[in-house]
Amino acid sequence: MAFRDSINMRRFPGACEHYRENWTVDDSDVLYQIYCLRGTAPSTREEQERCLNNGKRRCWREEESKKGGRRADYSAARS
Repeated sequence: MAFRDSINMRRFPGACEHYRENWTVDDSDVLYQIYCLRGTAPSTREEQERCLNNGKRRCWREEESKKGGRRADYSAARS
């Protein structure tokens, strides 16, 4: 499921253009929530690093699927 963009979500220079962070979370146990406008939010710290460092115009998941990498269903990824 893809998410709608909001001006209240934080963007990062050099990060994937679809990566967003929400720092206004109501849950006291959570510092921030991660979203992907394509519905493929990172579920591990390593995946988050790849989203932040892979470049503004590229989604590393899309690149892997184009290269014939492992295909997986990321629609259920943690948001």
